[in-house]
Amino acid sequence: MDKVIIAYVPVLHDGYRRFFMAHLPEARELWLINPTDLDHKPLRKDVRALEIPLVLQALRSWGLFERVEIFRPELLVGRQVSLAIMSEDDVSHLFAEKYLAGIAISYDTFFLRWDRTKALAVRPVKADISIRAVDINQYFALQSVKLGEQSADWWRQVGAVVVKDGQVLLSACSQHLPDIQQPYYDGDPRAEFSQGIHLDLTTSEHAEAAVVAEAASEGIALKGTDIFVSTFPCPPCAKLIAHAGFRRMLYSDGYGVLDGEKILRESRVEIVQVVFA
Repeated sequence: MDKVIIAYVPVLHDGYRRFFMAHLPEARELWLINPTDLDHKPLRKDVRALEIPLVLQALRSWGLFERVEIFRPELLVGRQVSLAIMSEDDVSHLFAEKYLAGIAISYDTFFLRWDRTKALAVRPVKADISIRAVDINQYFALQSVKLGEQSADWWRQVGAVVVKDGQVLLSACSQHLPDIQQPYYDGDPRAEFSQGIHLDLTTSEHAEAAVVAEAASEGIALKGTDIFVSTFPCPPCAKLIAHAGFRRMLYSDGYGVLDGEKILRESRVEIVQVVFA
């Protein structure tokens, strides 16, 4: 009974090497998924993807496997594959549905690339520290929450407060433009999408973006300041916070989507969760 790794490998990087090594010598063969075998539009838009003969040649040169092949159905003829080891992603599932009926599959969650499922995944945020909302932190955290409650946004009511040396420099809540009542005139396009999908398609300006824009308009430097937000920022706002030079980002509630938390950490913005007693 054979165990094989079946993988879509659009580019070569160390993540794939580590993924392969994690399953050696248990699996001694690697079968490469040819994207032309799947009707999956996102693959056609991946400008990084190498031609599969080049990937085949390169992976054979690594010398990790006894055999590396581009998958073709004939490989299954006369073989007793006891287990197919695949990456947990959209391509693997599409491929398995089409070609691997009746074969046991082990999906490895090792991160190799972004796909739709990973992009839409909601993950708990790992704060650097959690603090009790007392004294000055309680005041500013509550202020951001109360600002959020003033928002006319139907779906995401967020408040943001920028603080330096114990003083509020800027504050805002998520609001629709050009008029805060805009959804009541035209409807809200966000109603067409589920939570976390197409975050950019909105008539609302996020609170974090509003305070950064106001700072630019008023000539206020944000480097080294703190920003209190009632809800953990979406990926675009997380990037704004990182680029603006905030020292700390303090939030009360929410979840992480896509790369927001990663960008904040790599930009050395301290992530602090404020816990209300």
